[in-house]
Amino acid sequence: MSFSLPAVGTLDCVIVTEGGVASPGLIDACVAKSVPLVTLEWLTQTLIRGTRQNYLSWPYRRRGGQTYRDMNLKQRFDAAKNKTIDWNDVVPLLTNEGYSRDVQQLKDKWNKLKSDYNAILEIPHTYFWFNSATSFHFKISSADAPPQSANINGHSGKTASITTVATSQAELEEEQRKRLAAEENARRQEEEAQARREEEQLQQRLAEEAEAKSKAEEAAVVRQREEAAARARNEEQERRRVAEAEEKARAEELRLEKEAEKERLKRQKSEDAKRKKEEERQRKEQERLERERFEAK
Repeated sequence: MSFSLPAVGTLDCVIVTEGGVASPGLIDACVAKSVPLVTLEWLTQTLIRGTRQNYLSWPYRRRGGQTYRDMNLKQRFDAAKNKTIDWNDVVPLLTNEGYSRDVQQLKDKWNKLKSDYNAILEIPHTYFWFNSATSFHFKISSADAPPQSANINGHSGKTASITTVATSQAELEEEQRKRLAAEENARRQEEEAQARREEEQLQQRLAEEAEAKSKAEEAAVVRQREEAAARARNEEQERRRVAEAEEKARAEELRLEKEAEKERLKRQKSEDAKRKKEEERQRKEQERLERERFEAK
């Protein structure tokens, strides 16, 4: 026996059972806890296996008419559900079920699914217990229903009949209102967070620019000091060079003066010697002349 749930948005929710009757209390309990049936559908596809003591155990995947246990998917979901959210784990879970890849939508849906999942966990376990021939399966749309000749375990079974379970329009509208309010709140929070991030980035950029400007000014002051010190060193070197040149010039001038004085004294000594010699010759000549005059008398 099968229970066909009313459409939620554009999705149909269907429970398919083979060889037994699935308790409608599961659906009633979810509705009583305001859990959207489309959420129950998603959680059932990825989290719930409704056989005896194996309820809410791990995800099952259906491929080629066969159902297998996806332990890797379970580990990734458990890690994301029980620990800090790792979007590398969460995004594939959501996108694989046909949700939008928009990050904000994924975050909103993920938070909502976690809340609904916790609510489902509070449902009495008896709603998930069936006989050994019974299983249940949720599908995205009626066109995606598994073959009626095979049940969730891949074995042949009876053709499932469909019974419509009514859900009031007021409940759907209330759920829609809550969902829109949650989306609006999430959008507003994201905008506020984005504004805070932009403000922090602006403040950080201004601080970095101020720090860079301060460092540039300090570098300019250091450069000016180094240039002034270099000019002072060059001026001191030039002053010393000029002083050394002047000292050498004075020393050369003194040397030349000494040599000139020596030459003058040498000439004067030579002239004095010549004059004395000439005076001695003239004196002797005078004596000779006087002697000759005396002898002549």
